[in-house]
Amino acid sequence: MEQRPGSGVIFVGGPVHTMGRSAGAIAAEAETAEAEAEEAAAAAEAVRVDGRRVTAVGRLAELRGLGDAETVDLDGRCLMPGFVDAHTHPLMHGQCASWADLSGAASIDEVVPCGCGATHGYLYHGDGELEDLLAASSAAGLQTATHAQGPDAIEAVLRGLERAPRPDLRHRIEHCGFPTDDQIERMARLAVVPVPQPTQVYRYGDGVRRDHPDLAERMYASGLFRDAGLAVVLSSDAPVTAPDVPMACWSAETRLTSAGHVLGAGARVTRREAFEGYTTGGALALRRSDVGAIEAGMLADLVILDEDPLTVPTDRLPDVTVVETWVDGRQAWPSNRTPT
Repeated sequence: MEQRPGSGVIFVGGPVHTMGRSAGAIAAEAETAEAEAEEAAAAAEAVRVDGRRVTAVGRLAELRGLGDAETVDLDGRCLMPGFVDAHTHPLMHGQCASWADLSGAASIDEVVPCGCGATHGYLYHGDGELEDLLAASSAAGLQTATHAQGPDAIEAVLRGLERAPRPDLRHRIEHCGFPTDDQIERMARLAVVPVPQPTQVYRYGDGVRRDHPDLAERMYASGLFRDAGLAVVLSSDAPVTAPDVPMACWSAETRLTSAGHVLGAGARVTRREAFEGYTTGGALALRRSDVGAIEAGMLADLVILDEDPLTVPTDRLPDVTVVETWVDGRQAWPSNRTPT
């Protein structure tokens, strides 16, 4: 579906989660859950798009009064901002179409005989070189995004950034698994953005739990980051895990492994916080102010889901499906909608 010249598009007929500042204000100011729900529903009855951008969010009658517009009937389905996956490898993910599909394996033990759970990576720099590079980049005003897995690697990143603190740059630590409490506090002082992948807790958490029980509960610990005042940002690292947002949010909410163990209850986040990690949080990590929420002036990057992912029972969340994707105000997938 494409907009007619001079015509907008209005989405109406289902729950709308803007995930923006207005939604946060409603949640903070509402005295009861009922009042919050009523106010949020009234504020987001409909969404209007003109051209590439969201024009307005509000009452249907008000939005129709802004000019000619076609209507997209959500028919009970849910409208949300387009998801922002802050760490993914799209070219490699495309290559996977020709690889063996082992996604049905219950654990890595069924695929790799050792079934080991790694809590570290490989250092590609000489002694002190990484710290020098990070300090120089920060001093030059450049945002950095460093892959760091385990306390030793995270320590090297923090030492470098502490030599030239620039909280405004939103330096990132990719993966950021197994940090100590002290390191999380230092990350908060530096306004570092951790970018973990919660689905890996489900896929690989049992191996980590078996091989590194002393560290396992700190695997991609978004709840600990939140408690320290850090942003919740989630991602897939596709193709390491599928870019399946409802599944990732379920993993972040439950912290369940494939064998049914809870891997660090204190590292959980709420359902809404998880989806913020794939909308406003992802946009923050990418330093984008034009995506991640449905607000006037922002790009009309939207998704329509078959159910409301913020209200379905927990065990059904992984089954919620994206049925439409809109990019720059145009339907990108699928492309067979009939205008009304």
